[in-house]
Amino acid sequence: MKATAAFLVVVTAALALTFHNRLTSPARSTLAAPSPSANASSPSTSTPAPAAPAFAPEDVFRRAFWRQPTKADQILHAERRETPDHAPGEIARWQWFVVVKPSPELLQTLRNPETFGLLPTRTPRLANSAEPAPAWFPDLATASGGELRQTPSGGLTTYYVATTNTLYATDTGQGFASAIKPLASR
Repeated sequence: MKATAAFLVVVTAALALTFHNRLTSPARSTLAAPSPSANASSPSTSTPAPAAPAFAPEDVFRRAFWRQPTKADQILHAERRETPDHAPGEIARWQWFVVVKPSPELLQTLRNPETFGLLPTRTPRLANSAEPAPAWFPDLATASGGELRQTPSGGLTTYYVATTNTLYATDTGQGFASAIKPLASR
């Protein structure tokens, strides 16, 4: 009886871990496959141009705000970038940008400092990025006329413009490893 219960616990944990890995897998590359015409003139000597992000807007929203968008959350733009690490399946750096017409529930969640730790600020500390923000994302260092919030560590930053009910949000961070790593042999 105890062996059956232990077996069920192990199987349940394995299934939960597998499901979690599928939702958060860094193996989902942000880079789309290059088009056949890209670098057609000299594929072996030229560097491929950066490809468009491949994450669905709903996935970017979910990873950004740790929740599914509701019907009232209208995603206008969303982009997630991941820089692969040298080790397979690991990410060296990630960054995302979202523009959304937020639901009242999302705004309430973001304004609650106990949820994400966002606090009002006038001068955000923006992370250095190798790539500029997308053209549709404002320069938060010079943004005015809205509500600017940021975590004390300078990561997650939101800018809400009430007159247009538009929320701009971004975050960046160092990478992460795959959830499951092979055990080293003894």
